[in-house]
Amino acid sequence: MILDERASTHVYRQKRMLTKEELTEKESLCVHEQPAYCNAACPLKLDVKGMIGAIAANDWRKALSFYEKITPFPHLLSAGCEAPCQNACKLCSLQGTDAVSIKGLEHAVALYGEKPKSRALPRMKKKKTVAIFGSGLFCLFLAGELQKKAYPVTVFCAEPDIQTFLSKGTDFAGQTALDDTRTALDSMDIRFVFSAASDTLEKERGNYDILCAEYNLARQCCPDLEIDAHLMFSRSEGLITGPCTGVLDTAYAAKRAALTADRLSQNLDPSNTRGEEGPCETRLYTDMKGVEPSLCQIPSAAEVTKEQAVAEASRCIQCQCDACIKGCAYLQHYKKFPRILTREIYNNVSI
Repeated sequence: MILDERASTHVYRQKRMLTKEELTEKESLCVHEQPAYCNAACPLKLDVKGMIGAIAANDWRKALSFYEKITPFPHLLSAGCEAPCQNACKLCSLQGTDAVSIKGLEHAVALYGEKPKSRALPRMKKKKTVAIFGSGLFCLFLAGELQKKAYPVTVFCAEPDIQTFLSKGTDFAGQTALDDTRTALDSMDIRFVFSAASDTLEKERGNYDILCAEYNLARQCCPDLEIDAHLMFSRSEGLITGPCTGVLDTAYAAKRAALTADRLSQNLDPSNTRGEEGPCETRLYTDMKGVEPSLCQIPSAAEVTKEQAVAEASRCIQCQCDACIKGCAYLQHYKKFPRILTREIYNNVSI
C-alpha cells in the first residue's frame, strides 16, 4: 500500500502494510490485555489479579497498595464488600473446585497489609470548598474520596461526636474495623461540625462551592428532587446526592459523586470525560486444560491467618490468554504477544 503524505511543501510517498483503521482492527483481535474476569466484575476497578498475586508472593505492602487505590477506608470496605468478583472467578467453571475466596483475601489485606515507611509528599489543597451534609456510609466514603483529591471538606452531621457518626450505617463492621477507620479518619484533613440542625443545608448553601448530601436528608430538604443516579447529581438543586444500597454500591456511588464534584469544581459538565466506570465485559480467553481441582483454604468461621491467605492466593491461576503463544515458536522466542508484535511490525515497515 502506497500513501502520499504532505509535510510542509513536500509530498512524501510512504509504504504501509495497513491503514491505521485496519491496524486497530487487527490489534483488537488479540485479547491478551483484556482484564481478568475478577477485575472486570469489580465496579471500583480493583486490580484483583494483581492483589492476589502480591499475597501469593507474601508481599503484603504491595497487596495493600492495590486495595488502597480504590478506597480511603480498606478495613471498612473489606468488612462489608459483597465481592461480585468472587462469583466471576474462572475456577468456578471447573468441577470440584471452589472460587478463590477474594472476600477473605480482602479481609486479610486489611489486617496484615503493610503501609510504606516513607510518607508521600502532601498535596496542595484545591481552592474550591466542599460541604457534606448528613451521616452514614455514603457521607463517610465521600468525605474520604474528596480528601484524597485534596479538597477542603467540611461535614455537617446531627451526631454529637465522631464515634456516633462512625456508628451510623456501619453495623456490619466489627470494632477493629471501626477503630482502624477512626484512625484513618483522624489522619485526614476533614472538618466536622457536630449537632448540626436539619436546616443547615439551606443556611450554608452560599458558603461552599460544592454541596453534597445524604440521600434521605436531601429528599427531606428538597421533596421534588430530580437526580441523575449515575452522576449522583441534581442539576436543578446543584446538589450531589443519590440512592445507594449495600456497602460496595455505596463505595461506588461515593466514587462517582467525588468525580462529579471534581468536574463541577473545574466548571465542566459532570457527564464529560469520566472514562469507563463500573463493571465491564471482558473478552479474555483462559484455557482451563491442566488446571487441577482445589478447595478453599480459608475457613469461613475463623479469622484468616497470613499462612491461610497465602495458600488461598496461590490457588489463583492468574488468568491470561496465552493460547497462541503456546502454539507459536516465534512468539515464544520473542516473548511478546500478537498485539505488541502487530504494532512493532507496522511501525518498522512504515519507517
